[in-house]
Amino acid sequence: MDGSLSSYNVRNIGDRPKSVNDNNVKSIYYRDTPTIVFLDADLDPEEKIRQKKLKPGYTFILFPKYMAPLFAVST
Repeated sequence: MDGSLSSYNVRNIGDRPKSVNDNNVKSIYYRDTPTIVFLDADLDPEEKIRQKKLKPGYTFILFPKYMAPLFAVST
């Protein structure tokens, strides 16, 4: 075989990685963790300042009291 396609044979290209389809994947976890702290909007202003000093570099979001159950940790 001396045509232009002869340079594209398996011996010249090399091994290819094997691709596997796995339908059992339940979720994908990303390494980026957001740096957000949720604070109760009804906190004392001095307590808000103290919290911000404890965690420099975080974004603070204030939420009203009625939204507190949305941020409760459960098992």
